[in-house]
Amino acid sequence: MSSLALSLIAGFLIAIIATIGYVSLFIAEKRLATIILIIVPFAAGSLLAAAFVDLIPEAFAQAGECAPLLILIGIGAFYLLDHLLLVYHSHAGHRLPQHGHDSKCCPAKPLGVLNLAADTLHNITDGIIIASAFLVNPGLGISASIAVALHEIPQEIGDFGILLWSGYNKLKALWLNLLVAFSILIGIAMVFLLSDMIDGFTMYTVPIAAGGFIYMALANLLPEMREEHDTKKRFLQVGIVVLGIAVQFGIHAGLESLGIYHAHGHEHDEEHAVLHVDEDREHGRMILDDHEHEESDHHEGEDNFEQR
Repeated sequence: MSSLALSLIAGFLIAIIATIGYVSLFIAEKRLATIILIIVPFAAGSLLAAAFVDLIPEAFAQAGECAPLLILIGIGAFYLLDHLLLVYHSHAGHRLPQHGHDSKCCPAKPLGVLNLAADTLHNITDGIIIASAFLVNPGLGISASIAVALHEIPQEIGDFGILLWSGYNKLKALWLNLLVAFSILIGIAMVFLLSDMIDGFTMYTVPIAAGGFIYMALANLLPEMREEHDTKKRFLQVGIVVLGIAVQFGIHAGLESLGIYHAHGHEHDEEHAVLHVDEDREHGRMILDDHEHEESDHHEGEDNFEQR
């Protein structure tokens, strides 16, 4: 299956997660809070592991000495995206939808519109990350998609809550959230169009994506854990972060063992070995040519001696 097809399938599945906001209305509020308590640190661990285990090694393999600078650019770009465009979105992002009747008041309709615009940009960015990863290899794409999907679960619940709080009814909030979620396909299309026009396109997007994952984990998700005042729950969340990292490690190892994830280091070793074999063969040919040349000179010398 092509990289484009895999990217579109992943984008479609992640977009469907937008419906979880509506589904959350049918979950008891305490149980929903427990789900958020678990999924936020798990997503943070998954994002960090995907960045350091999958994206950063690939970034160094592709961009070399430029990788650290591009990773920092990624962190800075996501910081600006968060604070300039998602100013209302970031800390309200995990607002739980209100159970019961639709909101009759309209306290912040502009906030809902701004949230939709910001979420559109956020989803396009997710599409760019996913498509860039699949362009490198399927395993990297799968790892990145899982990390993005986990991050989207609390994000979409929060987005739905913001739309309800802004005065939209449940059905309209569902359809608007779902429509915006499919903007992830725009990001995917952009990557494949630009990759045809720009050589080495993923050399820039992969390290920037790594920086984005680091920022999302450290600035958006982990700070949510500080709002928990129960000491036992805090320790539980730390354990869940570690679990998220471990699961992502396991996914990486599993994909690699199945041959889906092609470790760049192994490819480099194979290329290096092939290069050495070619060099040895060339060296052997040179020795053989020199030997034949010496024998030819020797025979010519003998012929000249006999003629004399």
